[in-house]
Amino acid sequence: MQTAAPCSGAVNLGRLARRAAIPLALLAFAPELAAQIREVKQPSPAEVAAAQRRLRRVEASYLRRLERRHGDPETGKELGEALRKIPGRRLDHPSAAIRAAVAAARNPAALALAIAAKDSASVGYVFGAPVTYETDVLLTALSVPASAPRQAELWARAAAIQLDDVALRITCLERAFQGVGAHYPPDDTPGGTPPDPISLTSLALDDLLTAGLAHEAVAFFDSLPWNISNFPLDHGGSRSAEGYIRNDQGLSLVAARILDGDPSGARDLLARIPIKAWSPSDGTLTKSTAYRDLEPVWRALLERSLAPAGGEDAFSLLAEFAAVAMFGPSGDFRGVGVTAYARLAEREGYPEIAAFAWRRAGGTETGGQPLDPELLGSPAAQRLHKLRAAVAERARTARAALAANREAAAKTPRPVAWAEHERVRLDLDVDAIPLFALDRSGKHGIAIVEAGWHGEVYRLEARESGLVGVQVDWWIS
Repeated sequence: MQTAAPCSGAVNLGRLARRAAIPLALLAFAPELAAQIREVKQPSPAEVAAAQRRLRRVEASYLRRLERRHGDPETGKELGEALRKIPGRRLDHPSAAIRAAVAAARNPAALALAIAAKDSASVGYVFGAPVTYETDVLLTALSVPASAPRQAELWARAAAIQLDDVALRITCLERAFQGVGAHYPPDDTPGGTPPDPISLTSLALDDLLTAGLAHEAVAFFDSLPWNISNFPLDHGGSRSAEGYIRNDQGLSLVAARILDGDPSGARDLLARIPIKAWSPSDGTLTKSTAYRDLEPVWRALLERSLAPAGGEDAFSLLAEFAAVAMFGPSGDFRGVGVTAYARLAEREGYPEIAAFAWRRAGGTETGGQPLDPELLGSPAAQRLHKLRAAVAERARTARAALAANREAAAKTPRPVAWAEHERVRLDLDVDAIPLFALDRSGKHGIAIVEAGWHGEVYRLEARESGLVGVQVDWWIS
């Protein structure tokens, strides 16, 4: 069998265009897609400065009204809407005068919540700039003792706004839960609606798991009262003020315990989850994986991680998980799941698969814009600092593991493989073909091709003519 070392730029990316289904799909949706596309022009420094001055003038005009009306929430709502209506820019922080007006208001919490309207998160990014203005306003209200009855609501709103800085979002959610407590408070909070404690903890736990912070997720989960911690296990974590919670929180918690060095606790937790594990006898890449159920494969992966190393080849499980959980539109699978997958691939001796996983496990080191520690408060500031450090450390670990596994995989050149029915090579270009792996026998394997908005997954088979890739799935977005 011929072999060839990977080389960059050798993939024929036009092969998908030759398939009838994709051009027809593009043709059908072209008018609709074109209608949704608009050119975004990066503003010049002069335009940015002009927009900032305009925003400050708007802010100043509402400041006078706020002072006259003693912090009327309706005026605060108008201020927030007026600032968000100006296209192309956002103010990073409120002026000192606006902060003073919030602190001096008759009802600081009501004013801050009115400025940071529920729809403010939908305009959180302007040319990549994260929202901080509304967060600062909410934190200003939190610093006023009169806002104590509504502190949980203020923290929860701040968490809903912070979409880019996962460490700050988790900090806000945890503080909101601490403010509301483990039980629903009497619904007589002056002018407010207490947030749902189960939603707060589910969202915080989901963020920790998705960020891959296994130790922090386990510690947070173990600190919860039993009536809160049992909910995501007994009900699948489906209840959320934001309308969505991952349905695999229980399995992700098992992965977190494995990564945190607690196999006994992981086994106990896994025993409570009524999901049957997938096995190779259920079929291995023999049909389209687009709508396959991830959870049985996920459970099988965790059971294998808890079993002793060695024994039967784990390739079928690793390949199935790659195809079901980490390919195409479902490729946003992140966090403790992909880390546990990467670690198992390393243990089982598949550096190609481990590198494929670590490439997706790096995460983003979003430090966010600096917040005044005094405004945030000492306990929250300390927690934020620790979480940001943990996110950065996980990213460094993933990068180092990716480099090490790529180096190990490169020591065994990829064999030449051709796509069935097409004279297209499947073994070239490590970036466009991020996964190309064979089992220990060298007779079966998997290849995944990614090219921006489309991709393919192949089952590799050794035949008399050489290694052949049989396409089992494709996606386009």
